Amino acid sequence: MRNLFRSAVAPLFDWRLVSLHLAGNALLFAAVTLWLLIPEAHAWQLLLSAITGLLILFAFAWLHCGTLAHGLTPMRGSLNRDFLLGLRYLPLFILFIGVLAFLMIWLEKISERSWQISGYFFTRLPHFLQGSIGESRFHDWVLIKFSVLIWFLLPALFLPLLSSATSSCLSLGGFGKALRTYARWKYWLAVAVAALLGIWLPNVLVNWTPLHGLAKETASMVLRLLAAYVLAVGVWLMTSAVVGSFLQAALPFDNAGGNAVS
Repeated sequence: MRNLFRSAVAPLFDWRLVSLHLAGNALLFAAVTLWLLIPEAHAWQLLLSAITGLLILFAFAWLHCGTLAHGLTPMRGSLNRDFLLGLRYLPLFILFIGVLAFLMIWLEKISERSWQISGYFFTRLPHFLQGSIGESRFHDWVLIKFSVLIWFLLPALFLPLLSSATSSCLSLGGFGKALRTYARWKYWLAVAVAALLGIWLPNVLVNWTPLHGLAKETASMVLRLLAAYVLAVGVWLMTSAVVGSFLQAALPFDNAGGNAVS
């Protein structure tokens, strides 16, 4: 466990990686915002929108593919080498990201009918449970289950595959490592903690309004957005290293990295 913690915090001490993510993700967000403002009245505008969209997708995928590749050896890897390695396997990485995004969006659309879904299952509960739970509370439970599926279970299932795809192109050995990661309870615990710190807590910070008055609320919002952004970036960098550590851990058919997660 000590070695796992060392691997997790190692990316936070790499000022180049931290700076790259703090600046890169902000620039990508700004680029997407500007991209949405491109008009589509003429053919050249459509072409410009398509080219710009592909460039944004490429930059996003390369940034995070290289980060996961570096996460496999965060304490001894070369950042330049790992990002070049990630570039080599970028098409497969984009494919996995596309499948993950599709599934998350699909579940998000289903969750928009949460009242219908919860109402259907609520009416099939025994009457004594309906009276003790209440339809509103049951609906909240359904929303929580959707959140767990979208923001915890799906990413947890895809992260080992994404990380492995950045270096081995999911060869038989790399695919086996990814699958064996699912059998480690520490992995699921680590991803659960990452989801709480990197997704739930930033969401709480953004939606928290402790002060009253326009000036105070504006200043509070800016500070909370900044804190949530830095926290999300930091947790993501730690998660990339944690997933890499589990992939490099000593498993039945691996001999490398024997104490990575001990």
